[in-house]
This record gives sequence, structure tokens and C-alpha cells, in this order.
Amino acid sequence: MHAENKTSIKGFTLIEAIIAMMIFGIAFTGLYLVFGIALKGANNIQARMHLNLIANQIVESIASETSRDVNDILNPFKTPSSYNANLKNCATFAATDVRNTWCTKLNEVVGGHQGLHANQKRNVLVSKASGHLYVDINLAVGGDASGSNIIQVVVSRRIRP
Repeated sequence: MHAENKTSIKGFTLIEAIIAMMIFGIAFTGLYLVFGIALKGANNIQARMHLNLIANQIVESIASETSRDVNDILNPFKTPSSYNANLKNCATFAATDVRNTWCTKLNEVVGGHQGLHANQKRNVLVSKASGHLYVDINLAVGGDASGSNIIQVVVSRRIRP
């Protein structure tokens, strides 16, 4: 008879399995943190894209109003200040006012104004100089009370007569 060799049985010991699980857990935690950071970055990029889109829509709507009769009070070349807006509160504009449309769209896309920090802005400024209209838009949303993580888009356009 020959004796069985008990040391030739292959497999993991309990200690080896626990150490392998700990290594996997540490690696997974690192990946989870990186995924969270990437997701936050993607959300910020998406918000910035929406702000750019809204700012361009505002410029286009002002530019389209320039086709009105030169004596029409709603022509931005006649009264550019009538298109100035602080879009923090939509209730300050009449339902038929184009600025109400801008404000409502902004609230739909990025949420209402939170007012957590002074850097959160929703301003449209239209001025006239040398026969041209100048549209300056400053949209800054998000962030916290300390002002960190604010997403800002600043757009300046000149509209020719």
C-alpha cells in the first residue's frame, strides 16, 4: 500500500481568499470614486452646453426682433433697454414678454435660481453704440453657498443693423 500525499491538494486558504477580497474591495472603491468624479464632470459639461444653447437662443430672438419696423417700440434698435433682463425671477415679466420665455426656458433646463451665492447670475444686457446692438449675456448657475462649482457662460454678440 502506498500512503496518500495530503499536501498535494490545491486550492485557496481562507486567509488568501480574505486578502484577495480586500484587494478587490480597495480597487473597486478607487474605481467607484473615479466614476463619481467623471459623472459630476459630465453633468457640469451638460449644464454648460445647455447654458450656451439658451444664450444663443436669446441672441437669436433679439436679432429676429430687429426685423420689425424701425419705429416699432419692440425693435431692439429703437429701445435696446427693453430687452435687458435679470432672469432670476420669471414673475417680474409679463406672460407675453420674450424675457419671460427666456427665464422659463432657463428654469426648465437648469432649474430655478437658488440665490446661494452672489456669483449666480442670469443677466441679459442689450446696448446700442455706433449703430450696432451689443448683447451681453452672463449665466452662472449651480454651486453652493461658498461659490464653488459654479457653471458660468458669458456670451457677447454684436448685431448689425
